[in-house]
Amino acid sequence: MKSKNKSKNKSKNKSKNKSKHIISNISSNSNIKTNINTMDYNMFYQDKTNIKYIKFGKTQSFNNKKYIPIYYNDQKTKKTKYNDFVIKTPRLFIPQKVRKEMGYKPTLETIMIQGDDEGVLYFKDIFTKIEKKIYKQIKKRKRLNLKEKQFVSIIKDDFKYKTKKIYLPLNTYTSSCIDINNKIIKEWDFIAPTYGYFIIQIKNIWIGDDKWGINLFCNAAMILPSQLMDPPPIPFQNVQYMFESEINNHKTIGDDERFIKFFKMKKMGIPIQAIKNKMIIEKMAPTIIDLNPSTPINNIKFSLEYINLNKTVINNHFKSVHKNISSSSSTQHRKNTTLDIKSQLFNELMTKGVNILKTNNHNKTKSIKQIISKSDDRIPSLDQIKIAIQKMKTISGC
Repeated sequence: MKSKNKSKNKSKNKSKNKSKHIISNISSNSNIKTNINTMDYNMFYQDKTNIKYIKFGKTQSFNNKKYIPIYYNDQKTKKTKYNDFVIKTPRLFIPQKVRKEMGYKPTLETIMIQGDDEGVLYFKDIFTKIEKKIYKQIKKRKRLNLKEKQFVSIIKDDFKYKTKKIYLPLNTYTSSCIDINNKIIKEWDFIAPTYGYFIIQIKNIWIGDDKWGINLFCNAAMILPSQLMDPPPIPFQNVQYMFESEINNHKTIGDDERFIKFFKMKKMGIPIQAIKNKMIIEKMAPTIIDLNPSTPINNIKFSLEYINLNKTVINNHFKSVHKNISSSSSTQHRKNTTLDIKSQLFNELMTKGVNILKTNNHNKTKSIKQIISKSDDRIPSLDQIKIAIQKMKTISGC
């Protein structure tokens, strides 16, 4: 039973150690998480023996300088992967924006202010241990002659804040930078001073003619909103809108930009009626000029804009008159048309009736209806013609 429990505990410990090497890959695709053979800033504090897993590659030469790759391998196998020595920092202070100087790699100054974050002391302790480890191991390579060269530490002294700081080289296009809301900050253009968290890669060892040291690279960062800088200004129009009621409470008619020139004209002695005509043209209420310039705008109960009531009344009157005229003219037109039709019919009946009487004097026995139907179906009988003539005379007044 004890052996089984020991085996279970060993498996648990292995899983815990593996979980320490899992971090979220901070990039534009923040939802994707990848497993990286890495360590966080608390690892060295919890297990000091992890320093022994720092490995070194073969020496490479380029532009009169020598470079030695640095790896981190906590596995039993000798296989190592490049870019696997990554450290997540605690919250560090950023006094200013990224420095972009010609001929130099963009760098960001980060200051380890103690008391801001508990991890700052652990982080500083990590880097001192890493530098000691590298210093001891690389000095053993006698061909490099490092004893005669000066070692340049990663950790610098900051005399302004009386603490330590680190310069982080980065690439404003490939190194990812996000804010607290997981939005990408393009080209690392953020407001400083502020704070941030960083993913740092311990890249390699550089060896010059008389100096040597360690190269770092900032893979990613999460920048926090600046609490030290003033917020961006509110546009003037928005401010004016926010205090519109307060402005109107204390604003007088003489201070209003719309009426200042009219009160100036009044002071110059221009006739009041001329001023009022000018105000009417500009669609302003002419009665305003009769008020005292110190009158508050809120005390004015009538509209400040000119409303031509007479014009509207006249227009309405003309519309009603036009309607009446049009309606009366239409009825009169109907009457005239009916009278014209009756008179035409009367004349037509008279002419046709007379012609029928002339042509049919010799044929009195035949009925007038048959004669009329033969010539024209529309012609009525003689009795109907007489009745129609009498009615026409009474209606027309002939």
